[in-house]
This record gives sequence, C-alpha cells and structure tokens, in this order.
Amino acid sequence: KVKLRQQKIHRNFKEIIWAEERIPPSKEYLLPEDLQFESRIGQDATDLFNNALNYGYGILYNRVQKALIDAGASLFVSFLHEPQGKKPILVYDQIEEFRQYIIDRTIIALFNREESVEQDKYGKLTEQSRKLIAENVLERLGSYVTWKQKKWKCEDIIFYQARQLMRHVAGEIKYRPFIGRY
Repeated sequence: KVKLRQQKIHRNFKEIIWAEERIPPSKEYLLPEDLQFESRIGQDATDLFNNALNYGYGILYNRVQKALIDAGASLFVSFLHEPQGKKPILVYDQIEEFRQYIIDRTIIALFNREESVEQDKYGKLTEQSRKLIAENVLERLGSYVTWKQKKWKCEDIIFYQARQLMRHVAGEIKYRPFIGRY
C-alpha cells in the first residue's frame, strides 16, 4: 500500500518537474539587474545570491527536520529522493513545499531593498549578512498568512504539513501540499 502511494507521488513529482522545465526561471527576472546570478548552485557556491539562498535554506532545513521528527517521521525514507546513506532525505522532500515561498521570497526582497548582504574575501557571507538573513527568515517564519481560510504562522504550516504527511503515509488522508500565494 505504501509502495503504491510512493509510486503515485513519484509520478506526480515527475509531472511537476516536466512543467517547471517549461516555465522561464523566475528568480533572474525578479532580481536587480546589477546582481550577478547565472544559475542555482547549492553546495560550494561562490556568488552572493546563491550563498544567501543556501544560508536561508539551512535555516528552513532545520525547521522542516524538527517538524518531521515531532510528527514521528522516519527521516531516511523518501518519496522523491534516492537514499543517500545517513542523510535525512525526507527533509529534502518536505522542504520543497516551502523553499520558494519562505526563503526565495525573503532573499529576493533583501536584494531588491538593497540591504547590505556581503561576502568576505573567501567568498563566504559576512557575519553581519548571516545575521541579516537569519533575522529576515525568522521574521518570515513568524509572519501570518491566510491558508485554508484562516490565519497561520508560516512555521505552524510546516509543522501541520509534517503531521499531514504522516497521516497520508498511514492511509488516513490524501496529502495536499502547501501552495503559498504571492
């Protein structure tokens, strides 16, 4: 039963990826023209924008992992990602719902407001920049949004969705992802 549900989720994920590949990359259209951003780079990024995103994703990653643990999830079982040794790959699945709405939106706003986000001579974010990003991400996590016809803190949605995922795995409900409105 779980295997069939996993196959269905994987098929739906492939359809989403197919659709995303046909949409122009939005980040580059939302950023200031003078910012040098060519493509998304995860680990070992040296450009300012990717470093800022990665730092924000790290904060979100910890929140999502805590929510999944609180919900009783096995972090090493995934619907979308291949097993990667001892990495908690379910976090990689779950973070996708929130990455754009919480982190991308926050980081893009920082750059568009021309906040002082800087790197040191080694290509790493300065302490002041890390603090600024953390403050803004935490503010976003604590902000209220309307979802399911009521006001929710973004962070509460993360915890709610982790519990809903576990109810889905148990066969109790159909999982519906969080889709934030802009």
